[in-house]
Amino acid sequence: MIADRAKTAVLTRIGPDGILADVSDGTPMGDTLAFYNALPNVAAPYGQALAILFLSQLKRS
Repeated sequence: MIADRAKTAVLTRIGPDGILADVSDGTPMGDTLAFYNALPNVAAPYGQALAILFLSQLKRS
């Protein structure tokens, strides 16, 4: 099931400090694929929030 794969992906990226790793640092306008590929992955607040929403929804179902 795809939700199980997503759950595994999210859980393996949560560090001992509770921070979700590998979250894109936003996506400003760019004109090439290389521009988007160069965006850093950081502990962005919206990524943390989406992980919490996803995991809490899994718990409810």
